[in-house]
Formats: sequence, structure tokens, C-alpha cells
Amino acid sequence: MIHVGYDNYVSLDPIRAVGHPGSAPTERLVREARSKGLLIDFSAGRRYKAVLILADGYIVVSHLSPETVAKRAREEWIERERQVRGTVSANPGGAAPLLQAC
Repeated sequence: MIHVGYDNYVSLDPIRAVGHPGSAPTERLVREARSKGLLIDFSAGRRYKAVLILADGYIVVSHLSPETVAKRAREEWIERERQVRGTVSANPGGAAPLLQAC
């Protein structure tokens, strides 16, 4: 689980992308998720800075920056790998490459 602000957490597994809400397509995605009941707003009424796209179609918005969310996700992924394998590979698979690109 990664902390996305105000004592709210999101599981690392379903995260497919972390982005900035500044583009028109991202804003459209958030609007559509809100109208379909698929938006989870963890911004506590503040302007959101990060948009998390989950595998099941849900969209999470947070007041934290995308960089902060991606860093926390990477740290969680590395810790998980250490627990499972005892080491972390130089070229991790799974969600890590996506999150490293943010």
C-alpha cells in the first residue's frame, strides 16, 4: 500500500499509470470517471496534482505530485522485492518500469 495523502492508501498492484492532470485527455478521463462513479478523490478538497489510473478502471486523484506518488510506489515495490527475493534486480519487471518513467 502506498500513501497518497491525508491517511489514504492505494494498493500498488492495480496502479497502471501515474500522471499530471494538466492535459485535456487526462481532465476528460477524470470527468468521465466522476460521471460513471469510478473516481476516488483523495485530494480533501484541494487542487489535485496526481491522477492514478487503476487496472479496474477506477481513477484516483491526490493532492500529492505525480513524482511523489511514483517515488513512494517505487520504494514500496523495492521493499516488496526484497522481502520476496532477498534482492532487487537491476531491471525490475511488473509495475516498476512504468513508475520509473514518471
